[in-house]
Order: sequence, then structure tokens, then C-alpha cells
Amino acid sequence: MNIQMPESCVNGSSCNSYLSLSLNGPHPQIEEGVVTREVCGGYYWGGCCDYKSKPIRVKSCPGNYYVYELVKPLDWCSGYCTDVNTISQTDSITTTTLAIGSSITFSDPCSNYNVQDDYWRSTLNYWYWYGSITGHDDTREEWHGWYRLFVNGSSAQMPEWCVSYMSCGGFSSLYLGGSHPRVEDGVVTREVYGSYYDQCSHFTSNPIQVKACPGDYYVYKLTRPNLAIPAPSYCAVPFNTPNVDPCDSFTTLDEPWRSTDNSYYNYNNYNSYYSMCDYNVEWNGWYRLFINGQSTQMSESCVSEGMCGTYNPLYLRDPHPQLEDGVVTRHVCMSTWNGCCGYESHPIQVKACPGDYYVYQFVKPLHCAAYCAAVTDPCLSLNCNEDEWCGERNGVYGCFCKDNQTISEPLSFDMSQTCESSSGSISLSRCQLFEAGYSAHVLHLNEPSCRGTIQNGRVHFHFDNNYQICGTSLRPMAHISFMRTSFWVVWTQPLISSAERKY
Repeated sequence: MNIQMPESCVNGSSCNSYLSLSLNGPHPQIEEGVVTREVCGGYYWGGCCDYKSKPIRVKSCPGNYYVYELVKPLDWCSGYCTDVNTISQTDSITTTTLAIGSSITFSDPCSNYNVQDDYWRSTLNYWYWYGSITGHDDTREEWHGWYRLFVNGSSAQMPEWCVSYMSCGGFSSLYLGGSHPRVEDGVVTREVYGSYYDQCSHFTSNPIQVKACPGDYYVYKLTRPNLAIPAPSYCAVPFNTPNVDPCDSFTTLDEPWRSTDNSYYNYNNYNSYYSMCDYNVEWNGWYRLFINGQSTQMSESCVSEGMCGTYNPLYLRDPHPQLEDGVVTRHVCMSTWNGCCGYESHPIQVKACPGDYYVYQFVKPLHCAAYCAAVTDPCLSLNCNEDEWCGERNGVYGCFCKDNQTISEPLSFDMSQTCESSSGSISLSRCQLFEAGYSAHVLHLNEPSCRGTIQNGRVHFHFDNNYQICGTSLRPMAHISFMRTSFWVVWTQPLISSAERKY
């Protein structure tokens, strides 16, 4: 296709360059031969022709196209522009007619696709983190057919949300303008948008086709993006299905400065909490939030700028999931001086767990920001039953036993156990444990992932040798003393002097 330089003002920071160069005047006619034309440049904040580069020579050729004798511009970061409105075909178009009665066999794109595995397409590739991995431009790629996205070998998909410019290896980050289809939807068409500085959907690229495939992945019929978009790049988000239940395998994150009532302007906390930045953290896996040993969760509502020990607090834009939802993706908002959700950070995965708590797969945010832990009434989440009352000891909340409970053996914690065939279970009184210095959420069997569940004021554990649940190893003629030796209690808060206790 033919294309020519623009003859009018071009906005600065277009044409994949800081200073955008265009002709200061019309193109010549064929009979004029070689002519000299001025070249103008526009800055992002300025007007037309704020800057004049070296003149160039131009000639009009038979066939309705132009040639230019381009020279090195004077400015260190400038580029010659092309006008997409002047695109024309160079060759005649051949039309093929399909004879009536003939048949065409189309292959399923879910089984016939190209693998596109470019680590720099990740939405986590923000230019100042990875040594400026930029300069990619998908208008220069030759796109043919359908593509499945990967990032470092992990299955990925295009984001459905605004992605900051200078991400994904290019200048303008391309993302879907709608949700992905379901398998039963077949092939659908989706708009594609591109970001520009802090403006979402500033650019509209060419629509693409998308298909959901069995196996929980998507394929895309990627095409050359709109040539008017500066250095566009299709983005990819890696989403991996956890190999183990994250409710059983998480890292405890107990950092009081994340509290939604902690202002980084607080003079007493100024030296410790000033503008904490979670993009300095190497996040790995799943996390459960606590504040001073008390289970909590991310805020679902706007958190004012300057709270959570940082200038830019992060909170969930959408509600937490239900138990039956499994692992879900939630958008993350960042409060700024512009107000609530001044920016959207990277989405995260969230899961609701038995025991009324949540786990989060945190990732590096785009800016100097921090994930917030909501301050709530700690007694609401404990759900103490009618034989218990909610109280606090050494800064930690828990369920205490009411006076009507009879405690026959103080160190037995009213233990109840069953053993049948290859399986067994054990339960302990939650309030007796807490009064002895143990909180229910830190209890586990010898295998750390084997945590208890709370039912009607008791902490229950279950193990099964046949199904290899919780790493048990039953012996012939096993008795209760053996079962008790496989039980550990771990507590790292200052309720008791010992950090670990074994029964």
C-alpha cells in the first residue's frame, strides 16, 4: 500500500516519537519535479510548527505516489509521520468467485492456531521495571490466522480492562473492549482499545475475532492494529490454575501499616510508614491478610488518598467472591489526588475460604502504591457461638468461654476424636484453646497445609490415609496416643512465651 506524509499539524508524541514531523505545505504535482518542503514538528503541550527541522526534497511520481529524500532531523527524539488517511492500493485487486455447489472446509481455530509467547507482552512489563523493554510495534508484524497467547510458557489471555501506556512492550497498550466469550458463543468480534498516557480507550484499533476453547483458554484472530496508534502492542495476562488449593497454602501477611485507618501523614508513623510501595515487593503465591493477628480482608470501597501507609492505596473495585465461586479475578483501584479509582492497577485473583476468610494472589502494582487491609469489627468475623463471648487479649481478639462451661481437663481442650478404617478426625474447643493462648487459625497437623475448620465453636481436623489427605501414616492397632502425637499447635503472637507447642 502507498502512504504519504501529512500536510497538516500532527499532535506531539504521535508517530511513535516525542516530536512529530510533518510537511509544512502541500505535496508537489508531477510537472513540478523535485521540490523542497519545510518540515514542522509539534510538541505534546504545544501547537503546530513549534519546531522546524531540516527541509527535505519531495517528488510526485506516476502512479499517484510520492518519494522523499529524508534527512536526519535536528531534534534528538523526532520522527517523520505518515498520514493513514492517504493509504492507497499499489496493485489491482483480484476477485475470486466461488462456484455454486462447491464446499469449503474450515478448521477449528481451537486446534489450529499459532503460539504467540512473548514475555514482554505481559501487563506486568511496565517500562521502568524491566530496563525499558519497549520499542515493539505490532503494526510491523505480519499477522496470519489465529493465535493463542502465552507468557513464559504459561497460558495467557488479553486483558478486558484498561492497561497503562508503556506496558506490554510498546507505547500504546491494546486490550479488549469487552468480556471474553463462553465456549457456547463460538467466534465473536470484540473491539480493541489503546491507552494514551492516563487516558483509557483513547485509541480505537481494528476489531478482532475471539473464540473460547475447551480447556479454559482463548484464541484470537489478531490483525495489524490501526496505523494511527503510536507503537501499539497487544497485551497478555498470564492466569494459572493453582496446583493446590490456595486456602491450604498461603503466606500470612500481618503488617499493621496496611490498615485503612493508618494515614501516612500520621506524625508518629511518619518515619516507618511514609509512602510504602508494593512494587518493591517480590510477590510469590497467595496471601492472607491480618492486622495484629486478627484476620481481615481488602477493602471493597474507596480508600482515601494517603491511607494504608502509602500515598496511593489499593482496594477492590468489585465485591469478594462466595465460596462456590472458586478462584475469581477482581479489578484493583488506586486512589490518587484525582479521587477514587484515579487509576486501575493490575487485577488480582481472589478466593473465599472455609472459615470466613479470603486469600489473594498479589502482584506488583503499576505505581508506588500498597494493598489495603480493611479495619472492621473483629468480633463480626469470629462468629462466637452462644457458649462463647468475643473479647481481646494482648491486642488479639478471640472467642472466650462463658462461665457455664465445665472444663474437666484444662490441657485436653475438650478433645473429641474418631477413628474408622483409614480415616480419622479430631476436634477441640475453640474458646479453651484461645484462653490457653492459641488462636484457631494457626492450628495445623504435622503437615502445615492441614488446617482446621471451625464448626459451632470447635476446631475440626480430618485425615484419610487412603486418599492421602494430610499426610497421615496409620499403624496397626493405632490408639489415641498415636493420633495425638501427630498434632501440632503453632502460635507466633505474644499471647504465650512459647512459639511452638506439640501434643
